Amino acid sequence: MDFDTGRVTGETPAGLRPGEFVVDLDVASQTYAVTTTCDFGSLRVVGVGTGPVTLVGSIDMVLSDGADAWGVSSPTEHHPRGLLIPLAGGRRVQLPAGFYPQASVSGVIVGILQRESEGTSPGSVLLIDATTGTVRANLGTGWPVAAGNGLVVWAEACDAVSNKACTLHRMPVDGGRVTSYRLPRPAFAGLVSPDRRLVVLTLERPTQDAQFEGHPIAPNDIAILNLDTGRLAIVPGIEVPAKASPGLAFSADSRWLVIALNAGSKTRLLAWRPGLAHPYESKPIAGQTLQPPPILVVPARAGG
Repeated sequence: MDFDTGRVTGETPAGLRPGEFVVDLDVASQTYAVTTTCDFGSLRVVGVGTGPVTLVGSIDMVLSDGADAWGVSSPTEHHPRGLLIPLAGGRRVQLPAGFYPQASVSGVIVGILQRESEGTSPGSVLLIDATTGTVRANLGTGWPVAAGNGLVVWAEACDAVSNKACTLHRMPVDGGRVTSYRLPRPAFAGLVSPDRRLVVLTLERPTQDAQFEGHPIAPNDIAILNLDTGRLAIVPGIEVPAKASPGLAFSADSRWLVIALNAGSKTRLLAWRPGLAHPYESKPIAGQTLQPPPILVVPARAGG
């Protein structure tokens, strides 16, 4: 989609079957899409502009770090050890029992180890080698917020009902010094900028919205944290409903944040950078989305 004109062009994934629709897109490699049907009986991975369909069996999501992509088969009651399935071919990798992958960066899978005995309490954030399935690092109790461009960002000491501050950490995924930040509220669903200086995240608000009376969870703001200064900037004029996640992407130069919001029968597309009084908004894109709308920001084409 051209942000300035609102002109939309589409590409149908190769081998899409009648009744199938796309529920997820591998933004990092721009090669794979996840599809399903209305009964949600199974998921498939198909190629985007790559010719033949890629079948990988039962999968829950696609993870990619740009260089490699994997289908993920998450643990179940009968199969507590999930699998990483290389989409380019190769040996399937068994994951630790109870490990739920959430992101990938530089050949490392980031996720949560959740034991049955721990119930609903936060699990442990693990870094798993995508080639061997072995644990590279245990970052302690918490949850991943963002991973990409060589960094992993995770949260801990966050209590959503106490209205207390939250601790956020960042670390190079290949090891190194851990830097910590204090946030006013719990943070989720983040993204690291290409220049590694910023992380965008959803930040829970301290109070519920009156228009959602009776809902126990407060809505979220979208915020940008400057990892060099620790300064937090809230994107003005946007309220993300509880349990909903926006699509988020940075421009290649990290100056602009692009936001996709699920608006039911359409997707709203906005662009913002710190210092603006409000985001710019393009024409909405017609059509429903079932997941946070994935976004890839590409440079404008010359003459187009």
